[in-house]
Amino acid sequence: GGTDFFAVFDYVAMSRSEDKPSAIIIFTDGDAYFPDESAAIGIPVLWMINNYEVTPPWGKTVRCVLD
Repeated sequence: GGTDFFAVFDYVAMSRSEDKPSAIIIFTDGDAYFPDESAAIGIPVLWMINNYEVTPPWGKTVRCVLD
């Protein structure tokens, strides 16, 4: 229960560095509220999800499920 995706995107948006990341990779179970795609400010996002129950509403998704 404590996952907050908004914190990642807020940090990147507020960074004073002119060099924004070329991508954002998030390892998660996906059990959280997803921000709007605009929060990524054009940076590609890869969601690494450890289940088949959650599909992020935007970005690319990779499943990392151990059976």
